[in-house]
Amino acid sequence: MAAVTTSAFVQRPMRWWHLEEVVAIEDSVFGATAWTLETFLAELAAADRWLRVAEAPSGEILGYIDVAMGGREADLMTIAVRPDDRGRGIGAALLQAGIAAAASGGAHRMLLEVASENPARELYQRYGFVELHVRAGYYPDGSDAVVMRRRISEDEAASALSDGAWDG
Repeated sequence: MAAVTTSAFVQRPMRWWHLEEVVAIEDSVFGATAWTLETFLAELAAADRWLRVAEAPSGEILGYIDVAMGGREADLMTIAVRPDDRGRGIGAALLQAGIAAAASGGAHRMLLEVASENPARELYQRYGFVELHVRAGYYPDGSDAVVMRRRISEDEAASALSDGAWDG
């Protein structure tokens, strides 16, 4: 898939040369639970992953997303936006693209886990995710994880297929 452009950033496939900035964002957003460089390298190597970055016109990475494509079910593995760039629609655009990719990959639903205190829960709810379960004390700091799911309609899947959102 070609890069997707908005006036503020371009979405493009994540590559190894993006990882220094991606890991820096990951550390600033997730702290003690942040993924390592090795984790991101493994995700990039996995055949069933859909990873994208949001890149500013200057070339700086503003955010990223990782979706595990698993047939009828997709998992939002991680998504983050640099703290200084929040509120600009970057997270929403990445999430919408991830949902479209999951739909065109054949998924009928998308799952995610989010820390109970994470304000991103509001974003997920706005895009149709509902809370299924709470995993008490799930994270190393003792905070709870909320498991959320979003159903993907046949119409969304058909639209995503025609748009070519999933490119493997």
